[in-house]
Amino acid sequence: MEKQVKAKKEWRKGLFAFLRPWVRLVARVAFGASTKTYRRLKGPYLVLANHSCFADAMLVSVAFREPLHIVASSNTINGSAVGRMIMAVGDPIVIKKTTMDLQAIRRMLSEAKQGHSICLFPEGTITIDGSPTHVDVSVAKLARQLKLPIVLYRIEGGYFRKPKWAKHKRRNRVYGRIVEMISPEEAADMPLQTLYERIMSVIGYDPFAQPCHIPTPHVKRLAGGIERLVYYCPTCQAKGDFTTKGNTFRCAHCGTTYTIDEQCHITPGPANTAEWNKWQTQLAEVRVDTEDFAIEGELWDVMQRQVVAKGSLSVLAEGIALGERTVPYAEMDGVALYAYNKILLTTGGVDYRFEPLDDHANVLAIIAAIQYRLAHKNE
Repeated sequence: MEKQVKAKKEWRKGLFAFLRPWVRLVARVAFGASTKTYRRLKGPYLVLANHSCFADAMLVSVAFREPLHIVASSNTINGSAVGRMIMAVGDPIVIKKTTMDLQAIRRMLSEAKQGHSICLFPEGTITIDGSPTHVDVSVAKLARQLKLPIVLYRIEGGYFRKPKWAKHKRRNRVYGRIVEMISPEEAADMPLQTLYERIMSVIGYDPFAQPCHIPTPHVKRLAGGIERLVYYCPTCQAKGDFTTKGNTFRCAHCGTTYTIDEQCHITPGPANTAEWNKWQTQLAEVRVDTEDFAIEGELWDVMQRQVVAKGSLSVLAEGIALGERTVPYAEMDGVALYAYNKILLTTGGVDYRFEPLDDHANVLAIIAAIQYRLAHKNE
C-alpha cells in the first residue's frame, strides 16, 4: 500500500511538472494572471487562498512545485466536461458547496496524513460583487487538524480583471503571492479565534478597501452584463429591467442612468458593486413577504446531468415551489449562486442546478429570498 501511495505521488509530481508551463501560459494569456514560483518551499503544506476569479486555481497550481490536491465543489466537477477533465488529471478533493461535507473533510485528513499538499479556497465561491464571501471559523479548526504548515496566499486584481457578472474582460493584471506562513506548532498554540483572524487577514481581501495597485487601463463596455448583478434601482427602488450601453446602465422604470468605472465604482447611488449588492440584498429581505420572487427555467440533476423539472421557481413562505412540487425549507441543505446566473440547490445531499430560460436573467434576488427563509425557518 505504501509503495502504491509513493508511486502515485511521483506520477502526479511528474504530470504537474509537465503541465505547469502550459497552465502558466494559459493563465497569462487568458486572464493576465501571473505569480512568483516558490521553488524552495517544500511540502506538504495547506494552501489557503481567496477566491476572486476563474484563474485562481491556475495560479496556485503554478506557484508551487508540490502537486496540490485542490478542493473543488461537486457541482463544478460534475457539471461540465472541463470539470471531468480536472477530475481525471488533477485528482481534486470534491466537496459539496452548500452543506458540511464530512466525506470531503475525511479525504483532506487522509491526504494530509499521507504527506500530500492541499489547496482550499475557504470562501467556496468566486465573489459576485467584489466583497469577501463569509468564511466560517471552522476553517481555522480544520487547518489546525490537518497539522500541515499553513500557507496564506493572496490573489490581487482578479475581480477587476473580469467580475463574475461581466461580459467583457478588463485589461488589468492579476497577481498571486504568499503573504504569510504559519507552522503547525504555532497554529496549535494560538487560540482558535486568533488563528481564524490571521487566516482572514489574507482570505478576507477586499479590493475596494485594500487596492491592489495594479494598473487598470481605460476600457469600454464596462457595464455589459451588470444586469446579472443589479436588480433594485436605488432611485425608484423598483426591481428589474436594466439596460446597458458602454460604461452606463439605465433603469427602465425611472430612467436613471448609472456609470461604472474600471474599479467598479458606481455613480450615482451606492459607492461600488459590493455596496450596491449589500443594499439590494437587505431590501429583498425586507420585501420577502410582500413581493413575488419567481423565475422561469429548468431544474437539472447535477450528477445525472439531466433535466428533472421545468417551470416557474417561486419562493413561498413554506418552501420553494417548482411546478406541482414544493420543497419545504426544513428539507433543504442550502442554496448558492452557480456561475453568474444559476442557482445551486442542495436537498437531501443531492445537488440540483436551476438554469433560467433567459441567459441574462438575474437570480440574486431569488437567492437572497431563499437564504432569508432558510435563516428564519425555525421562527
